[in-house]
Amino acid sequence: MKAGTNILKLTVPAGGVMNGIEYDYLRLELDENANSLDLSKYDLRPIYNNDFSNPQKISSEENFIKKSPDGTWQRTGKPDADAEWIAEGWGGAEVRDGKLRVAPLPFDAKGQFKSGDAANRSHMVVWNRRIFPQNFLLEYEMDPGVDDFRVWELAPK
Repeated sequence: MKAGTNILKLTVPAGGVMNGIEYDYLRLELDENANSLDLSKYDLRPIYNNDFSNPQKISSEENFIKKSPDGTWQRTGKPDADAEWIAEGWGGAEVRDGKLRVAPLPFDAKGQFKSGDAANRSHMVVWNRRIFPQNFLLEYEMDPGVDDFRVWELAPK
């Protein structure tokens, strides 16, 4: 990545949504020796703030996909319209005690791992249902004592 405009091109093959390669995330690494980001030319406008102490619905992808007899996966529906988060995978995702918790195993009603499912560990991806503008700054806290998730729009002054 360089200062200014950067373009990342992903080529997705034609066909159903479950065909080809799925890009779950993009890893960006910080160059500790690079100059800091100058935000003085921008106004930061808050566009989203999540308070994990409030109840939040998580839509599980397993509720709107199914495996066809030929082994391909098909979408059978959409996430609930009132869900704040969408979880992909067979593990666990919940908001409990002011935290968004995601794990490769499902949780029981008390928030503990279901030990009988240890052989069915799953890759998990959880995303927010909102669509953010192209110029945004995401802030999140990974401290075990604090869960914070804010998004700011970078608007030229």
